[in-house]
Amino acid sequence: MDVTLDNGFIMAGITRVNGTSVNSPFFVKADADGDFLWNHKIEIANSDTHIKCVKTVSDGGYVGGGYNWPFSGNNKETYLVKLNSDGSFAWSK
Repeated sequence: MDVTLDNGFIMAGITRVNGTSVNSPFFVKADADGDFLWNHKIEIANSDTHIKCVKTVSDGGYVGGGYNWPFSGNNKETYLVKLNSDGSFAWSK
């Protein structure tokens, strides 16, 4: 969790995909009073992805970090995702 530029809060974690055991990154934005503003789930095909932290960046957006575990491999990979200030997807690596 991090405090946002508007003194609200950004939180990140994981959610299950369509009742399966596959995990996807999940972000929630709340205002300064803790009231819900938006959420955003990122579905990534053929992998199990976890977000371990989220930070507000200078442009008002958010960067989440964690790992991606592709179903086709045995090794976890570093995963970064950037959301715009409104929660829309910007990029992932």
